[in-house]
Amino acid sequence: ILLQPISCGSVLLTKWATVNRSVQNVLIREEESNRHLWWRQSGPAEPESEWWLQDGISIVTAIMDRTAQFIEAVKSWTSAQGVDEIVVVDWSSRRSVRSELAKVAPEILSDPRFRIYRVENESRWVLSRAFNICARLARRRQIFKADGDTAISGDFFRKHILRPNQFFGGDWKELDDVHMNGALYLYRSDFLGVNGYDERLTTYGWDDSDLAARLVEERGLSFAEFDRTSLHSVNHPDFLRLQKQTALALVDVKNVFGPAIEVQRNRIILTKMGISPWGDGCAGVHYNLEIRRMSIRGLPSQELQASTRVGHCFSSQLLGLGLWTRSGLY
Repeated sequence: ILLQPISCGSVLLTKWATVNRSVQNVLIREEESNRHLWWRQSGPAEPESEWWLQDGISIVTAIMDRTAQFIEAVKSWTSAQGVDEIVVVDWSSRRSVRSELAKVAPEILSDPRFRIYRVENESRWVLSRAFNICARLARRRQIFKADGDTAISGDFFRKHILRPNQFFGGDWKELDDVHMNGALYLYRSDFLGVNGYDERLTTYGWDDSDLAARLVEERGLSFAEFDRTSLHSVNHPDFLRLQKQTALALVDVKNVFGPAIEVQRNRIILTKMGISPWGDGCAGVHYNLEIRRMSIRGLPSQELQASTRVGHCFSSQLLGLGLWTRSGLY
C-alpha cells in the first residue's frame, strides 16, 4: 500500500499484512470505484531500475590512462546540443582523470553535467565491466555509449533521433568505420534488458558486435547506422587498444594485426564453442560504491571497488551497486 507521496517523486510503503483488518476491508470495498486514488495505485509500469530516471541523454564512457585523446573527445561532448549528463568511469588510471582534467581543462570539471567515478585496484582494462558500470550509473533514459576517443559534432543528437525499439551503432564491416562500432546510442532499459556487455569477454574485441546482435535478437530492436559525418575517432596508434591487457594478448601489442586477431579470438569463443549467450541468467562482477567529499569545490568524488568476481553464468544477476566502505583516497 502506498502511504504517502514524497516531493522527490518517491513514495512511502507499508506491507498489507500490517494494516488493520477494518482498514483492509474498506480498501477492498472501494477498490473498484477508487482505482484512481494514489494509495490504491499498483505502482509505476516501469521496472524498478527505471523509477528514478529522468528523460534526456547521458553520455557514458570509461577510460584507463588515455587522457590525451579523452580530453579532446569530452570537449566535443560538452559542446554538443541536448546532452543532459556525462558519466565517466576512471578505470584505475595511474594519474586520475580528475587530476588530469584539473590541469588542462578545469572548465570541464565545473560543468554540472559532468560526473566522475573511479574504480580502484584494477590492473587490466576490461571494457565489458567498465561500461556495464557506466550504464548503471546513468540517470537519463537514453544513453550514448562512447569510447574515450570518440568525438561528436555539435548537432549529433539532432541528427540522431532515438525512437522506441531502435538503437544506433556503427558498421564494423566498413573499412572506414572499423573502429566506430564501439559507439552505441540506445535506451538504458534496452541495454540492461540484455544484461549489458558480456563480462566473460575480458580482452579487446567483439564485445560491441555481440551486444548489437543480442539487442536485435532478444529485444527485437531495429538497427540504425550513425551518420558518419557526425562522429570520429581521435587519432592514436592502434596498439593502445591492447596496451592494458598485455598478459592476455595473443601477439605483441605493437603488432599491426593485433587488434584484428583479438577480435577474431573473441568472436570464435562466443560463436563457435557452444557457449550459452549472455543474458539475465548471467552474473557479472559486483562493485560497491563509496562517496567522499574531497574536492576543494565540495563536489563529491566516487570510488568503486570490485567485491565479487563471477566467471560464467549462474542463476543470479548483477542488479546494481551496493554501499560499501573502504579505506584509501585518490
